[in-house]
Amino acid sequence: MFNSAVLDVVMGLMFIYIVLSLACSKVNEYFAQILKWRAKNLEQAIGSLLFDPTFKDKVYNHPLIQSLIADKSKPNAKPHYIPANLFTMALLDIMDGTPTPNPDASLVAPQNTVDVAKAIENHTNDQIPGEVQTVIHLFIKQAQGDVNKVRQSVEGWFNAAMERASGAYRRKTQVSIFFFALAGTVLCNADTIMITNILMHQPVLRATLATRATDAAKQNNLNIDLKTEMSGDLDSVLGWKTSPSTGTF
Repeated sequence: MFNSAVLDVVMGLMFIYIVLSLACSKVNEYFAQILKWRAKNLEQAIGSLLFDPTFKDKVYNHPLIQSLIADKSKPNAKPHYIPANLFTMALLDIMDGTPTPNPDASLVAPQNTVDVAKAIENHTNDQIPGEVQTVIHLFIKQAQGDVNKVRQSVEGWFNAAMERASGAYRRKTQVSIFFFALAGTVLCNADTIMITNILMHQPVLRATLATRATDAAKQNNLNIDLKTEMSGDLDSVLGWKTSPSTGTF
């Protein structure tokens, strides 16, 4: 395609390993959904934030949090994502302890942090960890009478925890993808030297892969049909096959 066998081989190799990397990502995403990695990672992060598993369960059972569960018919279903504002409303509503039809009503009524502090103190009990009480009262003290600043501080506290959780999840994902890639390399026999040799001696296949790589780059997306690619031309350069010329693997 580029009137250069070497350049076509390079483009073909790039395309092959892009397809393999996408396949590994798909496998990783499949396992993440089956094993509920995101939901478990989120629950662990919130458990650490609230210092106590029992209190964490109480927050999770709040109607605002329960409303985020897509399929409530599944046993032990947990949300994969919790917005900071909903977490804040649920937490302060629990700490307020005033039963209201509207989960947000107890947060709208107080006009200043004194009212918020009194509401929390009137309903605080042993079920709320002392560390959480200390954090909330610190936010109230810093707000200097502005109840909206209390909410913003709680949201910032929550978002900081979510950033740490996202970093931990990314590291876990990188490790799992590495092992999926290692297994895939062995199963597909993705031997760069062998693939290079095949492409150097098969100009039609080499040009085809180079064209596909160029087309994908022009479209500026990686919307590649993995099933079609793996069963198509890539099947000619991947896998454990007996070489016709040498009779070896």
